Amino acid sequence: MENDYNPSNRRFNGQGEVKTIASEYHVITTDRSGNSIDWNKPVGLLIRLHGDGAGEYTRGQASTTTWEYADEAIANNMMVIIPRTPDVASNTWWQATERAEHRAYLESLVDSVIADPNYPNINRSDIFWYGYSGGAEFLGYDFITNATNYITSGAILTGGGGKPSWYSYRHESNASDRQKRDVPISWVLGANDNGTEGMPAWGVPPNGFDAVTASKQGFEYYCSNNGAGGYTQVSASKYECNNTASGFKRATLEYLPRQNHYTVNAGEILGSYLPQRAVTTPNIVN
Repeated sequence: MENDYNPSNRRFNGQGEVKTIASEYHVITTDRSGNSIDWNKPVGLLIRLHGDGAGEYTRGQASTTTWEYADEAIANNMMVIIPRTPDVASNTWWQATERAEHRAYLESLVDSVIADPNYPNINRSDIFWYGYSGGAEFLGYDFITNATNYITSGAILTGGGGKPSWYSYRHESNASDRQKRDVPISWVLGANDNGTEGMPAWGVPPNGFDAVTASKQGFEYYCSNNGAGGYTQVSASKYECNNTASGFKRATLEYLPRQNHYTVNAGEILGSYLPQRAVTTPNIVN
């Protein structure tokens, strides 16, 4: 078995939808304090999809954001996988002409990690996704619709996560009744993440992307199966699907006050939502 503290560049030749495609990924199994995964217990997978530009990925160990969520994952005995998009031209996940290829690539990457003898006791029933910005858009546009068998314990979408309107008739096909009942899909973002605020201290201008609207559309879509209703406003900043929802009954939407696209804390979000994931008997059939 392997334990890694420093994110390392690993190359993977994955099977896309119609061709073999290659990219890199990081693996983290030890947190900043030296605590490692207990391989004698079921081990979950946390897959983090970076935003446009892949800056979080390329910064690697120097990325504070990476360690914010990696520490939380290790505390929950989850191995962290951070893939880089195969699209090195635009460094995005969500381009319409590439979604199917990227989905197939990620599926084959997860399969290869689970099959790797260096990582024993991986629990296929505990695969959790965390998309940020463009990574969240890819989850909302495509992956949650078409790869539900690979989202077995939940997903968080931050800074984006719109609806796949062109796939409206396909939403239910890949989600089992158990998944729609038990698996939480959570949109969590800054209340000010509407494209008008940047990060002046970092020299980052406003990005012009209205993640507040995109997230509301994605939440409503997956909650109500592209219909209407099925959710309740439980506080000034949070919505939850209810038992009338025809989609994911545990879907939630939360706006974090005074936060924007760049100020949300990935570790705090994961710390709040990861314990709520749908952990079931290891490796059950979904």
